[in-house]
Amino acid sequence: MYQLGIVKRNIQRADRAAVDQLAHFGSATVHEAMGRVGLMKPYLRPIYPGAHVAGTAVTVLLHPVTTG
Repeated sequence: MYQLGIVKRNIQRADRAAVDQLAHFGSATVHEAMGRVGLMKPYLRPIYPGAHVAGTAVTVLLHPVTTG
């Protein structure tokens, strides 16, 4: 299920036209429309009215780094 220690260098991105079409809905709305919940807390708001961003993301699974 999870692949720790695997580096993927050639990541297939979502189609740009699809990203552009979904952009006006907001990431939380698209996330929930895909059947997922809990992306953002309800109290999170844009830094200023009208702020938005859209694009693809690459997520990572890493162990925490300890210093000392």
